[in-house]
Amino acid sequence: MNTMVNIGVIPGLLTLASDAGKGALVVYLSMRYGSVDSIAILSLFSLILAHNFNPLLNFSGGKGFGNLAGGLIMISPLTIPTMIGLPHSC
Repeated sequence: MNTMVNIGVIPGLLTLASDAGKGALVVYLSMRYGSVDSIAILSLFSLILAHNFNPLLNFSGGKGFGNLAGGLIMISPLTIPTMIGLPHSC
């Protein structure tokens, strides 16, 4: 969202796509080569922590939503469409 607000829609969408791809790739690799089922969730959690609190950026970074979205698509494909389709209450 920061990229979309501060730079523009196209760079924001490209950033979201690359962050989601990064999350999906980490989960895919951990599911493919990991020996324990929960390793995918731990890998995604580690990725989000590294994205949000990057030591090279003085422990600042993004919000981690793109990484989470990409990882959730791999772990539980119906989670994000279900959350989008839920009615919003006031």
